[in-house]
Amino acid sequence: MSHSTKIKHFTGYHGTPKNNIKSIQQNGYKISSDAEWFGEGIYFFGSLDSVTSGSNEAKQFLKNARKINNPAIFKSYFYTDVYIDIVKNNGHRRQFFELQDQLVKLHEKYSGSNKNVQISDKFVLSVLLKNFGTKIALIRVPCDGKKYPGYFSQIIKRFQVQIVVKDPKIIKKTIL
Repeated sequence: MSHSTKIKHFTGYHGTPKNNIKSIQQNGYKISSDAEWFGEGIYFFGSLDSVTSGSNEAKQFLKNARKINNPAIFKSYFYTDVYIDIVKNNGHRRQFFELQDQLVKLHEKYSGSNKNVQISDKFVLSVLLKNFGTKIALIRVPCDGKKYPGYFSQIIKRFQVQIVVKDPKIIKKTIL
């Protein structure tokens, strides 16, 4: 298992209620709890060509999932050489799904059950992060925007790019 070693630039959009603007500008982002989808980190939406707009997804997430109208959207730039990119790196994507398949087979073997076993993405990623043997600074994953209750519940599939910054030191610039 290997991670990328070439320094790469990522851009992410973070939506927040307007009353958080001053705090973020003065103190930076708060790191979310381990209970979040991919654990502790700072969560952003990313853009992908003409498929999805990170800025729009940040606005829509706050509007539909958190019921916050007219949020502030920050644009941040990250630079790192220790990242997992399941969106555009075929090797990283292949490693993720191969590990997921291995974990399902192990579960079936030791539980004696093979009834539609599903291993959570968070668990697969936690094992993947341990396998890297180094501290990963950023994770970028594709996801279905319908994951959150009340968020575009009328739409069957909504492609999004989620970015989780594990190391706030890689955030080099943030603008409102």
